[in-house]
Amino acid sequence: MGALWPEDYEKVFGKPTKWSLFSEDEEAYEAFRQTIIDAPNYVYDKKKLPFTGVKVYGYDLYLLKLYSDKKKAEGKKLFYIKDETPGLAKVLAFGYFDYRKESFYLMANSLIRKTDFQEKMKRHPALNLSVTKLKVQSENRKCDAEGQAMQLELFRPEGYRIKQDVACSASIAAAYALGQEADFTKWKGMNGKSLAETYTFYQDISRLSEIKSIWESLRKLKEKTTLIFDDVDDNHLLADKIIIPLLRHKEKEANTPKAPTKAPKVEAPKEKPVAKKAKASTQKKSDDTPVEAPTSRPQKSTVLSVIRCYLVDLLTGKYKATGLYYVQEKTIKVLAGAVFSTDVSSTLRYSLADYQRRTFIKEQCSTKKSIYTLKEDYWFDSVDTAALYVMGQIVDGLSVWITVEGKSLRELVE
Repeated sequence: MGALWPEDYEKVFGKPTKWSLFSEDEEAYEAFRQTIIDAPNYVYDKKKLPFTGVKVYGYDLYLLKLYSDKKKAEGKKLFYIKDETPGLAKVLAFGYFDYRKESFYLMANSLIRKTDFQEKMKRHPALNLSVTKLKVQSENRKCDAEGQAMQLELFRPEGYRIKQDVACSASIAAAYALGQEADFTKWKGMNGKSLAETYTFYQDISRLSEIKSIWESLRKLKEKTTLIFDDVDDNHLLADKIIIPLLRHKEKEANTPKAPTKAPKVEAPKEKPVAKKAKASTQKKSDDTPVEAPTSRPQKSTVLSVIRCYLVDLLTGKYKATGLYYVQEKTIKVLAGAVFSTDVSSTLRYSLADYQRRTFIKEQCSTKKSIYTLKEDYWFDSVDTAALYVMGQIVDGLSVWITVEGKSLRELVE
């Protein structure tokens, strides 16, 4: 069968008519036209922009929403903590309870606050393991503070974001998320019910009293004060008991010719009897009993818990700091009033550590008259980090922090 010509097509199907949107006999158009007529009139304010009042959420909340929807699809009953206290980082954390394992899970992508209380929690033996796990699974979340003009490279790290689900106590998860004392009653379900109203596991009153006793003991927990010397005035200490011993210590380490020439001039006239006793003790080991002195020092070093140490720039005075080094925890608390260097080394400049240091100075230090002064005592997880922040250089912390006796922390610890 050959192709139909237009004439043949018209004989079979008739002459086609062109459809028009405005044809009166078109039923579809009549229905569409009626919907336009029946539609309500919309009035808008010409003085406002079209998107006034529309809030766009960040990528963090987007990830949290996706993950929470996924957990809902798996049948999890989600509980959340929301806190928007002015001046503090916003908290939006989600978690769920596995009744089979009787364990609570802080969900991934939860947005939590960053405070010093989280580090303080690690000091309690009942909290240390859980807080360490949460710390490992947390990453910094940097956001621009509202209403404050900041440079792009100095976005304030407002808090943490959990990288994956972490099994822990619901009370510890609440305290870690809020950065303060809290318990499992802070968690609210999507249906408005609490954990105790949903699970009989949390109806036991002893669980609530247990966490309250932990917070009470943490408040009473005092720092050990077994120092290696009596406390003296800091100004007198810097002048007579730090700078001079440090210079002598450096001269001895470098074996410079200045050490033997200066030592007799300073020490010999003032301490002649002591010098004689030292010589006699080295020559006559059997007659006297100088063994007591060396044996007593190791005994002290084994029981040392806190060592007071110093970090001073002897040449230019760009930085000076006093710290308390906790031997067992291997942490250091830098005391308020420490002066941080305004310069950084070329190896540190523009690195991640440099960025973190500048952020720390912006938050924790006073910058009046271009002098960076620490406002409050601050805990550092390591002496290396503390030395890097104070000096602006990448150094070995145990070697640069010096005691009043001119010894480095490495000498005392090892």
